[in-house]
Amino acid sequence: MKKHASRLYSTGLVALLVALAMLGGAAAGGAGTVYDYGMTDYDDYTPGDTTGEGLLGNFPNIEPTQVVDEENINLTLLSIDYSSYEYVMINYEVESTYEIPVTVQMWEFSINGYMINASCSSDVAPGEKKEDVVYIQQVDLDLAGIKEIADMQLQFTVFDSASYDDILITDYIQVSTGSTYMQTYDDSGIVLYDKDEVKIVMKPLDYSDSLTGPRIPLYIENNSDVALTFSTSDLLINGKLIDDFFIVSVSPGKRLVAYIEYFETPKRQYGIEEFENIEFNMYVSSIRSFEVFFSTGNLYVELDEK
Repeated sequence: MKKHASRLYSTGLVALLVALAMLGGAAAGGAGTVYDYGMTDYDDYTPGDTTGEGLLGNFPNIEPTQVVDEENINLTLLSIDYSSYEYVMINYEVESTYEIPVTVQMWEFSINGYMINASCSSDVAPGEKKEDVVYIQQVDLDLAGIKEIADMQLQFTVFDSASYDDILITDYIQVSTGSTYMQTYDDSGIVLYDKDEVKIVMKPLDYSDSLTGPRIPLYIENNSDVALTFSTSDLLINGKLIDDFFIVSVSPGKRLVAYIEYFETPKRQYGIEEFENIEFNMYVSSIRSFEVFFSTGNLYVELDEK
């Protein structure tokens, strides 16, 4: 039986880096700009308040809905909780009739067509019914430009808590809040790659954190009919090799906005405060098998001065 690999969209799958083969490809380039991303300001926010500027404008909810009804596992979404200023929380109930302890986690999750990092992990004993919570960070909603939750797509995984053997990965689950909110998708920026049913765009650099220095946001579209994992390799900034970490998963037909993360920031590693050029390679692979479908080749961007 296949061993379980825990996966959130911006973390995990480290083993993929070892399995990736070097592939060639074409380069892309262009001029960039800089932008200070305005995240939600919580200074005057009180939990439960519905008027804080920058927070979700409306608070649509859901009725208790059974979304997983398998032979030995049942899962019901109960409600959406907006009472925290840091998180939106989805309350759920899970019941297991397996004869072994199992763990239930989120496998893939999106809101309004954007992949969002959703954290949940429920250890369920044989015959146990328990309530738990899916945590969604408000800053992730801000980065994707989500002002209201209209619909969600979820996929759960169930595995043996002791052996980590996979037991079940559910089908995609569609949930609507009944909201009429229409999400817009901002794909503006420097187009680095736009073929093979994949689009990769570098958004304007984020200079909002003076301690870490500039951050690199990427917009990714998966227009294929399979779930894909994207991972960077050989990130060069101003010709210097940077220890970066970027492994994200995008469901079929979905989009994602995420930062390239650093193990050590270019500012600390090399004293780089201004990015003159950026170069990296992107591998595109299967979420399920880790098979590498293709490499984008070196993607190069020459930047304007700040």
